[in-house]
Amino acid sequence: MSHRPSKVLIVGATGSIGRYAVAEALRQGYAVRALDAAEDVVDLPTEREPEMFRADLAAITAGSLKAGD
Repeated sequence: MSHRPSKVLIVGATGSIGRYAVAEALRQGYAVRALDAAEDVVDLPTEREPEMFRADLAAITAGSLKAGD
């Protein structure tokens, strides 16, 4: 018996591929957390809205995060 997660994280959610990954995950009933560095809100091809987070992963270095942050 396999366990299917109820929530997924999609990085690059407003990009040319990520936006369709978000739409498909929502269509399949997943709760979506969407991560993207874009400052502007981009129309995603979905009826439901993902939970959006803004971050630039390229700016994070190996020593920049500490446990508990």
